[in-house]
Amino acid sequence: MTEPPVAAQTQVNAPRAGGVVNAVQDGVLNVHQWKPAYRLEDFPAAPRPVQAARVQRQPSLLLRAGYRAVPFSGREDDLRRLSAWRDGDEGPGLGVRLLHGPGGQGKTRLAARFAELSRAAGWQVWQATANAPGTAEAQATADAQVPADGPGVLVVVDYAERWPVPALYELLQEPALSTGRVRVLLLARPAGVWWDSIAAWIDRVLDTDADAQPLSPLVAGPDLRQRLFADARDHFATHLRLPPGQAATIAPPAGLADDEAYAQVLTVHIAALAAVDALRHGEEEPAGPARASAYLLRREREHWAELHRRTPEPMASDPTALGRAVFTATFTRPLARPHARAVLRLAALAETVEQANTLLDDHGYCYPPAQPGTVLEPLYPDRLAEDFAALSLPGAEPAVLQAGADDWAGHALAGLLAVPAGPAGEQGQAPPWVRPALTMLIETARRWPHVATTQLYPLLAARPELMPHAGGAALARLANLPGVDPDLLGHVEDHLPAGRHIDLDIGMAALSTRLTGHYLAATTDPDAHAALHVNHAIRLVHAGQHHAALESCQRAVDLYRRLSEHDEEDRRPELAGALNNLANLLSTVGRRAEALPISEHAVRLCDDLAAHDRDTYLPDLAMSLTNHAARLAETGRLEEALPVSEQAVQLYDELAARDRDVYLPDLAMALNNHANRLRAAWRLDEALLISEQAVQLYDELATRDREAHLPDLASSLDNRATVLAETGRVAEALPISERALRLRRHLAGVNQDAYLPALALSLNNHALLLADLGRLEEALPMSEQAVRLCGELAALDRVARLPDLAMALTNHATRLTEAGRLLDALPYSEQAALAYGELAELDREAVLPGLARSLSTHAARLAEAGRRDEALPVAELGIGLYDELIGADRHAHLPALATSLDNYATLLTETGRPRDALPVTERAVLLHGELADLNPDVYLPDRVRSLGIRGWTLTRAHRYGEAVVPLVEALTAWEEPPGFANDLLATVVDLLRTAHRAGPDEVDTVFEALTGDTLTEWLGP
Repeated sequence: MTEPPVAAQTQVNAPRAGGVVNAVQDGVLNVHQWKPAYRLEDFPAAPRPVQAARVQRQPSLLLRAGYRAVPFSGREDDLRRLSAWRDGDEGPGLGVRLLHGPGGQGKTRLAARFAELSRAAGWQVWQATANAPGTAEAQATADAQVPADGPGVLVVVDYAERWPVPALYELLQEPALSTGRVRVLLLARPAGVWWDSIAAWIDRVLDTDADAQPLSPLVAGPDLRQRLFADARDHFATHLRLPPGQAATIAPPAGLADDEAYAQVLTVHIAALAAVDALRHGEEEPAGPARASAYLLRREREHWAELHRRTPEPMASDPTALGRAVFTATFTRPLARPHARAVLRLAALAETVEQANTLLDDHGYCYPPAQPGTVLEPLYPDRLAEDFAALSLPGAEPAVLQAGADDWAGHALAGLLAVPAGPAGEQGQAPPWVRPALTMLIETARRWPHVATTQLYPLLAARPELMPHAGGAALARLANLPGVDPDLLGHVEDHLPAGRHIDLDIGMAALSTRLTGHYLAATTDPDAHAALHVNHAIRLVHAGQHHAALESCQRAVDLYRRLSEHDEEDRRPELAGALNNLANLLSTVGRRAEALPISEHAVRLCDDLAAHDRDTYLPDLAMSLTNHAARLAETGRLEEALPVSEQAVQLYDELAARDRDVYLPDLAMALNNHANRLRAAWRLDEALLISEQAVQLYDELATRDREAHLPDLASSLDNRATVLAETGRVAEALPISERALRLRRHLAGVNQDAYLPALALSLNNHALLLADLGRLEEALPMSEQAVRLCGELAALDRVARLPDLAMALTNHATRLTEAGRLLDALPYSEQAALAYGELAELDREAVLPGLARSLSTHAARLAEAGRRDEALPVAELGIGLYDELIGADRHAHLPALATSLDNYATLLTETGRPRDALPVTERAVLLHGELADLNPDVYLPDRVRSLGIRGWTLTRAHRYGEAVVPLVEALTAWEEPPGFANDLLATVVDLLRTAHRAGPDEVDTVFEALTGDTLTEWLGP
């Protein structure tokens, strides 16, 4: 039996969203991969050989993890946990774990032992090392790929918290690590906010689990501390060639059993090494952890003095100069030589290039660089370097520790940081040593109070504009530094960017949280309280903490309302601004119906104010109109939103003509939003022009201030790609969408709370474009990732994120259907309909189009899967909703209703109810006719298809003569049928033959009346 023409199933996509190999030990490391930010190379397979003569001059070398002077012991449970993670049943793919604990806890030694055990188990073991800025590229000596044979590759990343976050993300997306089984072990001091952000990014962007393993103190009990001290003492005595039996005479330090400082392995090792070396030199054993560090640092200075006095070839730099270079390296970390020369000049250590090179060469002799092309390698371990810096600065307690203090050091940091910092927040303006110097200064100040009071606090008081260059994580650490003066934090806040800054937003929110509480407690003035809540809400919004921001914003609105009622002063400007913010936040958290009247109130207030003083309040009116247009559109009132949006663009155009620099960001925003409104209303030619203008403006703005305007640039690119795609220019849209997606990934990596929802939408949009271009194999995993991200976001905040989840489910079901995976698509299609149904209970008017579309699409899929009885009631519900929608906006929803009627009639006929289908097909044909009269190029093929369905239905109802009428009309719809219509018209002819076989006389009579020929004559032999 001839099948009907296939109706255009309502599988409508949901709307798019708005040169030298590193020499180490007794060989070389194979460099597997070099990138500007990092390199991958073999993990050292053997400990660095201990040179007795050298360690006797510099005993602190024995503390370095690479020497493994004290054999590894203990940590069996930690090693078991690491092995279980490495060998877990996840199979091929990437696994990431953070091993974290305070400095001196033994992370590096544990990782080295784990690497040794992993290599013995057949694993290849690499290390990833961050490259210093300006260093020359190393030549790769081996292929950067996971070997096909063997269990896999373990990659160890030490000091992970010091990596720039984008470089860490680049490493985790390294193509060399994208196949086979790969385990990446990150070592870092902190977990907390820094790790939470990275772990969330790994989970959502890389689709792999990332967990953290805290490293507990190894020496928690007194007995274990005694054994650890004795073991370290004996091995250090052997390396330092202490006569046999003498080591046993060294008693443990007095506080070993109960001083919490000795809970760390490194502190015990420092005490043991200092005690052994002191006995070797006939000196008294240092008492306490600080004195033990001071003793070892004095031995470093004695070594420098010996080098300076030696004959022949004495070292040019005296101990004072070398000590100052070591101090400098503590804060700058390794640098390329040109940067290091600049640093020495700023620190008043070298006036000429020749002087600088001499000091750098002498320093490198004492502390050889780990990475070729760099100089100023710091002291290791880090804790000893921090102690060196602290003890070099005057003011340490007790006074006996001040033997190594240098008054030069008290001024060196100010000189080191006396560099042009650029405007607040423009991190790229600062030299590469500023960020590590500030970060190290904050960390050192946590353990050494005099560093805070004599260096950190005075430096920030004098140059608060430096702090933005430390980055958001360091800013948050400063905000939570014990004993920091809130007035100083306020001084720092005054020099932070007033608006959004993607690198600083998390830190600025932490600072605002600390200061807002302080300022609220310091005054009872309701005006001041309201302003504090407004400003705090804005900081929280930029950090992605929308619910906390909503609470603060609601308090501001309540305060301004009370002030308006009980104070003669005009509070309308402040109240209007707070209402605008409140409406935006309510919308962001999904409470859109509540947001609309609040937004409307803000517009009324701003309109009234502008009527009395246009010059003053025109910016407020323009902003309120922009926001209100968005609130109208998201609640389904698009026709009302368009003129409001257009008015906002006109006002910002006027304002930008007055002061372009000030109002250009607002104009770009208004254009971007208006392009969205136009696209939604299918005014695509206008949307194309406006969206292009928005992208151009945001490109200009991002060139001026990337950190502030990158999110908006990404949004405008996304919107531009969408408009291009909807006008059929998909190939042009794809590279624009790719650029938007790259920016979204970067932003989500910096602050996943703020930017992860937008990343999910960009993934969804890009998958849509790939599918449009026939690249389904690429589109499907991206679409699936969008669903997963939206699902996780909805689990955290269902009301706010359910619309995005519904859209992502709809689109992924479509992708699966296009790939021929109908049975896989059905669960997603059903979930989408359920999600839209849930949303309709919250805001029916806004969600009705999505609900109708999802029901009609799901019904079509059920029918295609042969589940027609299930499909019928679903299709009927969809038609009812479209009937409701065309009452409000006939032009927008008529095509979908007509197609849904065709599908429903087909279902009825296929389930044995052709007579019930006949009135449905009659209505569908009429609606398709109305649409074809408006735009025949677009809608005539659908009308012909609908006529064919009606003819097929009449035939199935045994009304053969009546079937001829729509079928003949379909055949004669085009004077010259286009090539794509041949198959459709062939189906119509087959339907006529079917009808003629069943009722030849009846069909011939009607066909002759319509055409002048009988069908038999027309068809021929």
